Amino acid sequence: DLKALLSIDKEKYKNYKNFRVRVLDTALSEINRFTYLNVGYTPERQGRTINALIFTIEKKENIMDRIAA
Repeated sequence: DLKALLSIDKEKYKNYKNFRVRVLDTALSEINRFTYLNVGYTPERQGRTINALIFTIEKKENIMDRIAA
């Protein structure tokens, strides 16, 4: 469970939208802004229920690598 991995109480953010906006999107925005990684996710649905998140992690292209090539 993602909440357990993040040490978030199970009673907090029971609504997926609140968890997404307050935890996931905030964290990923900071990671993408301040690190050399681009991180995203895609919710995997079973009917109307989100049962998994598929994360994609990519290294940002370094501008100096393009200039040297």
